[in-house]
Amino acid sequence: MVARPKGKIERRLGENLFLKGHRCLGPKCPHVRRPSVPGVHGKKKSRRASSEFGTQLFEKQRMKWRYGLSEKEIARYIRGAGKKSGKTTAEYFMERVEQRLDNVVFRGGFAVSRSIARHLIVYGHILVNGRRVTKPSYEVRKGDVIQIRPASLKSKMFEELEVYLKKYESPLWLVLDKGEKRLNVQDRPATALDARELINLKPVVEFYSR
Repeated sequence: MVARPKGKIERRLGENLFLKGHRCLGPKCPHVRRPSVPGVHGKKKSRRASSEFGTQLFEKQRMKWRYGLSEKEIARYIRGAGKKSGKTTAEYFMERVEQRLDNVVFRGGFAVSRSIARHLIVYGHILVNGRRVTKPSYEVRKGDVIQIRPASLKSKMFEELEVYLKKYESPLWLVLDKGEKRLNVQDRPATALDARELINLKPVVEFYSR
């Protein structure tokens, strides 16, 4: 399978997904430099397809790339929403993906993107309750403590973390200790997303309910 240029993915979806890491914090981000859809006729193209299926596919792709999920993971989360959960499929889905460790590391400010968060987790830089967890899909629970491995803080990948955290504010369900580089999960994640991250979940649910 040929890798797709990350910059073109962001441009096609019309969203800064920080797939280029720290580069996407400034004007060099592909989505900022060239906001149009990629291709020869990109400036004339619409990102959204007019058909119902096209809309479902577009929103599914946004969800997939934003959270770094595989097709199987999305399907499992959506189809796992049973009547016993007491939540709608969309609410159940969002709670599950927000509880993923890669998302929590990102939400807590330890990484500028979920893709970088996954890298940190896989290479053993993240501790959960004092133990290394190398699985990005690991789901945190209320009361868990997430922190960067002390020895890892000396590496170059965290040299800008101190400056980044000074202006960063974590969501209310996470308590961030900026000095100790530690996160406390004090509640279940809220299902309401920041206005900048709104995704129409209805088409995504419909896509996997066909």
